[in-house]
Amino acid sequence: MASTPPVAMSILDAIGNTPVIRLNHIVPDGSADVYIKLEFYNPTGCYKDRMAWSMIDQAEQRGDLKPGMTVVEATGGSTGSSLAFICALKGYKFEVVCSDAFSVEKLRTITTLGAKLDIIHSPTGKVTADLMPSMIQRAKEIGEKEGYYYTNQFNNRDALIGYEGIGHELVKQFPNGIDAFCGAIGTAGMAMGTARVFRSKLPSTKIVIMEPASAPHITKGQTGAHSVEGIAVVSRPPHLDEALYDEARGIDEDKARAMCRLLARKEGLLVGTSTGINVVAALELAKELGPGKTVVTVAVDTGLKYLNGNLFQGAGIIGLDVAFALSERGFGPSITVIAEYLPGDIAPLAGCNYSGVSGSSEGQLRWDRLGYSHLAKLAAERGDEAYVVRTPSTEFWDEGIPDNKLDDIRDYLEDFVVLPAESLPDGVQSGISFTTLTVNAPKHLEFLVQSLENLGVTFVRQKLPHIHAPFESVGDSKCYPTRGQVVHVKAPHIKYNIMRHGKDYFTHVIPRPMSDGTVILGGSRHPANSDTNAYSNETESILARTRQLCKELDQQPFEVLGAFAGLRPSRQGGPRIEREEIIVNDIKRVLIHNYGADGTGFQAGYGMATDAANKAQDMLSEILATTSNNIGDHMKV
Repeated sequence: MASTPPVAMSILDAIGNTPVIRLNHIVPDGSADVYIKLEFYNPTGCYKDRMAWSMIDQAEQRGDLKPGMTVVEATGGSTGSSLAFICALKGYKFEVVCSDAFSVEKLRTITTLGAKLDIIHSPTGKVTADLMPSMIQRAKEIGEKEGYYYTNQFNNRDALIGYEGIGHELVKQFPNGIDAFCGAIGTAGMAMGTARVFRSKLPSTKIVIMEPASAPHITKGQTGAHSVEGIAVVSRPPHLDEALYDEARGIDEDKARAMCRLLARKEGLLVGTSTGINVVAALELAKELGPGKTVVTVAVDTGLKYLNGNLFQGAGIIGLDVAFALSERGFGPSITVIAEYLPGDIAPLAGCNYSGVSGSSEGQLRWDRLGYSHLAKLAAERGDEAYVVRTPSTEFWDEGIPDNKLDDIRDYLEDFVVLPAESLPDGVQSGISFTTLTVNAPKHLEFLVQSLENLGVTFVRQKLPHIHAPFESVGDSKCYPTRGQVVHVKAPHIKYNIMRHGKDYFTHVIPRPMSDGTVILGGSRHPANSDTNAYSNETESILARTRQLCKELDQQPFEVLGAFAGLRPSRQGGPRIEREEIIVNDIKRVLIHNYGADGTGFQAGYGMATDAANKAQDMLSEILATTSNNIGDHMKV
């Protein structure tokens, strides 16, 4: 149990004195011990707080920065957040020259802390060799104005004073010494500040610096581009001192991102890509040094700042199907699913099967066809594992089946038969029988999560402030909630599906696969009854309608286990799958809309996901082109 920290008189006192932990689950046997200093314990979640505080404090002590002045800096995000935090606390205005090449979370944090953004567009969306000089030149021009102070992090030696704190703390935390220390470099401030202390206090420690292999300025003297935020592309890191390090290495960016996912799943550490570079190098050093040695590196910041890069909110069937469709194309390692509740936390009680309840538009027919073939494949190849089984099904329509729908489904549904008129119940105009696919909803969702994790998808549990948070308040006036209710019963004698679709209601009886004989009875009546007696009235209606529809329920006793009601999203005009360009904090982003299945997600979700992925095909192709080797290896696995 960690000791209780003392009460701090100011949040500035919370900067530094961060903990160090040992990595216990990813270090190969026969390696040195690997430790990581958790710099995300700083107030803004990043070690840049140390540097920001020292630059402001030293400028104040010299008299360069006075009350009423505005601070300006060129930054890729984390320095901006840290300076914005310090300036807000000290009462200074702060202006940031930034770029849309950096994560929206960082930019949002900066503006939330009161800073003004000056955005320089990156045509490629990457940190290129000419981006940082452009940002620096713009910040310098602003800083020359009356009443401005340019902190100039790239050439400000005050930054090293803050980073020396990491070195001093590590000396105390490792009284028996450190055999190797490694750190990725941008300006090289952290690595050099720490190394200055080590050269004095721990002179035998091997110091290794790293850079992305795609931008090998130090290791090969070559220019290049990369997508690792927090590591600036400059011809020579301004704080770099060759006397303070022993070796430089280039680390593959894809390996670093894969390491971030591994750290999240195996060590419980949610970190950014620059930390991934640090840990890849630390493990290399640990193998080289062997048992009995100590390697230390730094967790630069929290990975929560980067989750908007490839982000899917929600872990319901629609969100999981999107992740699955993209993972099939090799993009699993680029996907993060964020939700307050994950499959396994709760057990949805909806009755889930392929049915004719969906509409008859061109899109809905296509989604149904894709969904049926997808579920049929799962049932054939991984049925028990996926909790998907083939089940006989009968469906009735009070007003008849649209001709285009009938023509389409007869082409692919197994054992499809149009029922003769004389066999139809009173009030029914048409009916069909076929072999459907029935899904045990909660178990199937857990199966999808496990499958997606095996494909490299990362799951993060995070409470969202409101349902619109991930979508930047992009609303849809056509959406509305629809009330649904089901009754959960134990009736092991029910072995088939049966459904009836009316003008203002539908009724269903769906046995739940591999659930010890439980059955979902349900259906909605529209308009939904929302008075205080709705719950009990609807329960009674469901029991009466399902008994009338399914004679076996009426003829043999069954046990009612519970009744459940809830809301689901519906949308006038049907589901929306659409690409839209939106502006978030003055940055252009692409948003793919994919929602409004209106209760048909388990059959239409995979098809909708396929169409949604196709809407972003140009972006996916670009990602594939830049990471083809990594994705190819992943697909082979």
